[in-house]
Amino acid sequence: MKVNFIFTLILLIVSIISIFITKSTNEFDKDCKVNGHLSSTLDVILPFSCNQKANGYVNLNGDIILISENWSHTSIFADNNFAIVTNYENKDAIINKLGKYILNFKYDEIIYLGNNFYFIKKEEKDDDKYYLGKYKLGSINLKEVLYEYIYDFSGGLAAVVIEDSDKIGYIDTFGQIVIPAIYERNPQIKHQFINKLAVVIKNGKYGVINDKNEVVVPFKYDYIQADDFSDKYIKYSLNGKWGVMDNSYNEVIPPIYESIGNDSFDIVSVSYDNKVYAFLNLKSKMLITDFIYKRIINDQFIEKYNYFQNNYAVVSKDSVNINLLNISGNETFEEDYLGIKIINNEYILLKTEENLFCLYNLYTKTILEFSGIDILVYPKFNVLAVLKEKYVDGASVYLLFDFLGNEIISDLKVYDDMVIKNIEGKNYLYFIGEINNKLFSSYFDESMNIIWLP
Repeated sequence: MKVNFIFTLILLIVSIISIFITKSTNEFDKDCKVNGHLSSTLDVILPFSCNQKANGYVNLNGDIILISENWSHTSIFADNNFAIVTNYENKDAIINKLGKYILNFKYDEIIYLGNNFYFIKKEEKDDDKYYLGKYKLGSINLKEVLYEYIYDFSGGLAAVVIEDSDKIGYIDTFGQIVIPAIYERNPQIKHQFINKLAVVIKNGKYGVINDKNEVVVPFKYDYIQADDFSDKYIKYSLNGKWGVMDNSYNEVIPPIYESIGNDSFDIVSVSYDNKVYAFLNLKSKMLITDFIYKRIINDQFIEKYNYFQNNYAVVSKDSVNINLLNISGNETFEEDYLGIKIINNEYILLKTEENLFCLYNLYTKTILEFSGIDILVYPKFNVLAVLKEKYVDGASVYLLFDFLGNEIISDLKVYDDMVIKNIEGKNYLYFIGEINNKLFSSYFDESMNIIWLP
C-alpha cells in the first residue's frame, strides 16, 4: 500500500508539473506566434520583442507577421521593403517582408545606404573584407571594395573612407571613385552633398565643393557647419571667431563672436566672452535682448536653453533660476523656476520644487501637478513620462500620463527613454515595457494607441 501511495503521489506531481509546463508553453505560444498575414508588401510592419523570447514584426493591427527566436535584433524595413536582422552570434542578414532571406547570416555588419545599396563588412582571420552591395533581381550583388566605411548616398554620390588612410573621397552608384580621396574625415560631419554642395576639409581647413569637385568656398575656415536639407542658416568659424552663413554658404553675420548658438526662428544666441549672451535676429541683424543671459549650470531638467522652440527660449540670468523668453525678447514669468521644458505653443512643464512639476497651459494659465524624480516630454504624442523609480543598475521606470493627468494603460511600466521613429511619414513611439510580469517592446501610434500588447 505504501509503495502504491508513493507511486500515485509521484504521478500526481508529474501531472501537475506537466500541466504547468503545458500552460506556460501555451501562454508563450499564444503571445509569441504568428497570428496575422501580410496583405501587401506595402503593409507597414514594425519590429517588436515578445517576452524576452523572440523578436519579430507586427502590423498596425497588432498581429504578429514574422517572429523568430534566432533574431536578437530587428530593424525597421527601409524604403526598399527590406530589413536588417541580427542573430545571437552577432551576424547580420537581410530579409524581405515575407521573411525570406535576401542575404544570409554571414556578415558582421550591414548598413543600408539608400537607393538599394548596402555597406557590408565581413571579419576574417587575416583581414577584414568590405563590400558594396546592391539589390537587383531578387539578390544582393556584392563588390569587394577598399573602403572601410561608406556614408549614405545623396545626390547620386556617397562619401567613402579609404582603408587605412582616414581620407574621404566620393563614389558614384557604380562604386567608382569620382571625387578623389584627398579630403579629411570628421566623424561629426555627414559628408553628404546637399543641393550639389558638400562641406569638406583639406589641410585642416574647411571649404565647400560642388559635385564636380570644384571649389565653391575656399579652404580658409576653422569650421563650417555641414548643411542639412532643412537648414536655412549655418554656423562657421574663422580665426577663432564665429559668424553665420546662409545655406548657399554666403556670409550673413561676420565672424565677430566668441560663440554662437544654432539658428531657430531666424534667431541665434551670441556672446563676445562666453559668459553673457544676447539674442540676435538674423533677418534684421539686430539684437532683440541685451547681453544678460548665462549658461545654465543646473541643467538636469533643461533639454535646450538659449535656443528657441515653439516661439520660446529657456533662459537664465544667474545660471540656476529659469525663465521663458518669447521671440519679441520679453520674459514670460515674473518669478523664476528651477527648470522649464517647452512642449509646444500651448504647454510647458515647470519644475517648481524638487520632485514636483507643473504642466502649465500658456493660454488658459491652468496648472496640473505631477510628482516624480523627473519627467520626459513627447510633444508629438501629447504624453508625459514620469520617472517613478531609478534602479541601482541605472534602469529607469516611467509611468505615462496624458495632458489631462490620466494614466495611459494602468500597470504598464516603461523602461528608460522612449524613441520617436518616423516610418513612412507617420510617427511611432517605441518603448520597452513590462505588464503582468511580461517584458516586451512595442509602439504607440500618434493617438497613443498601443500597437501590440502581450
